[in-house]
Amino acid sequence: MIEEALRRQMQPAVDRKRHVHLAWRMAACWLGVGLAGFVLITAGRHWGWSSLWIVLTLLVGTILATAWVIYRSRRMQPDYRALARAIEEQHPELQALLLAAVEQKPEGPDGEWGYMQRQVIGEAIDHAMGHEWQESVSVMRLFAANLARLAAMAFLLVALLQVVPSTSFVLGAGKGPLAASGYTVSVSPGDTEIEQGSPVVILGRFEGKVPSNVNLFFTSAGQKSQDRKSVV
Repeated sequence: MIEEALRRQMQPAVDRKRHVHLAWRMAACWLGVGLAGFVLITAGRHWGWSSLWIVLTLLVGTILATAWVIYRSRRMQPDYRALARAIEEQHPELQALLLAAVEQKPEGPDGEWGYMQRQVIGEAIDHAMGHEWQESVSVMRLFAANLARLAAMAFLLVALLQVVPSTSFVLGAGKGPLAASGYTVSVSPGDTEIEQGSPVVILGRFEGKVPSNVNLFFTSAGQKSQDRKSVV
């Protein structure tokens, strides 16, 4: 049990240490989701999975993993003894005074602090009044943790952008084997009428991912479906 006034003085250092811990955890989380995303993208292209499901899987996975990391971080109890040692390394003039203050426990029958205990705790609080204890968690550590988190976020966004362009077609059309496989294709001339016996050129234009080959199926009235294979 740590005395409340001393706890308040140590809180800025606790908050900074928790921020660093959370930033590193989130960086690891987003890096893991991003790597999983590239695995899903590779598998999707190989097995023909829908880009929409890959995107939804990545988004749901990111939200759940991030929520879990934040929840665990908020549940983490501060280690005041370890923090006291870090502060004393930053301020050697304390000479183990802060560690002794943190380790004090009420000795009175009603949970009251003894005279000597109050003296030790009071001296530690007086030192906190004139010093920045949060500097025990260096600005460089804070910067490195935040930089790692931003880099992991950028990596995750790159993974998402690998499948987002082909998803718009799935959302817009959402029909047929090409859409299910994440291909974006436009066919011209589309709906049109021509005179019987006249030649017609049918052009298919793919955007983004291009299949290794395509088949053109056509039918005439009262006849079976026929196809012409074209290698892209």
